[in-house]
Amino acid sequence: MRDSNPEYNSLLATIDLLPRGRQRIEIFQKCVDLADKNKDKERQIKYRLILMDESCLHDDGLKAYIVFPVVLKISDELFEETGMRPYLDNILWQYKWLIEDARFFYQVKQDQFEKLLNDAVIRFRNAGYGSRSSYLHAARYYVYSDPAKADEYYNLFLATPRDGRSDCMACEKHAEYDYLLSKGRYLIAMHKAEPLFEGRLRCGDVPPLTYLSFMLYYSQKKLRGEEVPEEVMRTMTIYAALCRKAFTEKNLVIENLGVLLTYYVLFEPNKALNLIKRFADYTEKYQYNSYGVFYFSTGMMLFIKYLGGRDKYMMKMEPSFRFYNPDNTYDLSEMYEYYKSQAEKIAEGFIESQNNGSFKKHLELVTGFEG
Repeated sequence: MRDSNPEYNSLLATIDLLPRGRQRIEIFQKCVDLADKNKDKERQIKYRLILMDESCLHDDGLKAYIVFPVVLKISDELFEETGMRPYLDNILWQYKWLIEDARFFYQVKQDQFEKLLNDAVIRFRNAGYGSRSSYLHAARYYVYSDPAKADEYYNLFLATPRDGRSDCMACEKHAEYDYLLSKGRYLIAMHKAEPLFEGRLRCGDVPPLTYLSFMLYYSQKKLRGEEVPEEVMRTMTIYAALCRKAFTEKNLVIENLGVLLTYYVLFEPNKALNLIKRFADYTEKYQYNSYGVFYFSTGMMLFIKYLGGRDKYMMKMEPSFRFYNPDNTYDLSEMYEYYKSQAEKIAEGFIESQNNGSFKKHLELVTGFEG
């Protein structure tokens, strides 16, 4: 990566040699700081957008909701001064992703989300586009807190034609499937997702995300004590293997690691520990992703329950593990209480900020599950 300005080039000198993650984020933050110091509005926008990408994909998706309003403010100022909007396409794509991901963060409250959505619709319209994808993601945001409003946005999605700023067909089918599944419309959801399950549509995150939604649906059935058909269990074994391969740090599937862990504990418990070892630092590394930490924490609660109520457990973990002990012996009650407190905090956060009680209901299923 290069910049025509030598000041920025000196900061970016090693960027191509670094793996995605914290070091690159620090360099892009320095570029943002330099652009602010120079009052270089185009670069203020450019490097904030890059910083958002780097942060969202690697450690702190919540940062985008802090950085992006500044991007919009600078963009509006530049438009008033010059009549131009540099990086408009990038801004619109980022806006759509912020609308989509808001349901992952209890820190994004309903009134904030509504303002974001209304502003996004106006900006898309001014650029000559509709808001089909944003309407669908708004429906997903409200599906548990305000079902009537969710239906309104879903109908707006259906009534809005696809255009150049719509999600790809695979992502759209997955989002619609996930919404309908959340509404309890299982047969309709499965019909909508048939091209994904049959492999006719795919993209970077889909169909692994679709498989995970399917697996969470049946995991919750088992947690409620309902029977899961043998055919479904065989199918989920295949899906789990495919999802495991998809868990890299290059996409947002990582937010669903706890969903896979939950599946393994309930249906293939012999594979759960290896997954935990592979992501020993998960709750620390992704601490800002409420959704991811919640499901990983409840997955760990189930794993500890699976161990049968013993006080101590021996397992070889990496030093990055929060409870790392060089003698490889762990106090399970301490671990359980920690993960339970994490899950409780997040579940309450979603209730208070989004009126979303689905996390609390899932936690109650996990807490009460006896196996």
